[in-house]
Amino acid sequence: LDEFAAKIGAVNTVVNHNGKFKGYNTDGEGGVDAIEKDSGFKLADTTALCIGAGGAARALCFTLANRGIKKIIVTTRREEKALELTDKIAKSFPKCQVATCDFHDDEVLIKTAGACQILMNNTGLGMSPHLGETPVTKKIFRPGQFAFDAIYNPGKTQFLWEAEAAGCRIQNGIGMIIGQGVLQIKHWFHQDPPL
Repeated sequence: LDEFAAKIGAVNTVVNHNGKFKGYNTDGEGGVDAIEKDSGFKLADTTALCIGAGGAARALCFTLANRGIKKIIVTTRREEKALELTDKIAKSFPKCQVATCDFHDDEVLIKTAGACQILMNNTGLGMSPHLGETPVTKKIFRPGQFAFDAIYNPGKTQFLWEAEAAGCRIQNGIGMIIGQGVLQIKHWFHQDPPL
């Protein structure tokens, strides 16, 4: 395992190095590159709310922490998963503030989201077979925030429709998948393809 992939606990790229396989994770770099480019926020002054705690969430949160984001708040249906993720981030990146938020209490979620500049849906809810669904109430959004959804099909999920209607700038997962693909090609073929 690549050292950073080992910290994340998820691999999406395997490279054969003369018969020895090594696992990498390019999702976080691809996603954070896209978020940084489009959000315009300086990570050192930014708080992100991560909805979900699976592989994509871990990759994004670890990469955000590695790049110096001020604070990451994780919320998910299973609180123990959120605590597990924030504990791992805190151990690897002690300068990054981490917290969890009660996913099942809309009032707490709305208040917590109000203090965040970036809101990320990493649950997979919103793509087939859950089209038109969203993991959170639309009341979490406020103008000026940046809403990211790791889903790229459909191009605009319910989460993103509601965020845009509330005055947020939005981004789907296409930039993440293209960015991580560029990094995969570098690993596999030692080429630097145009984004």
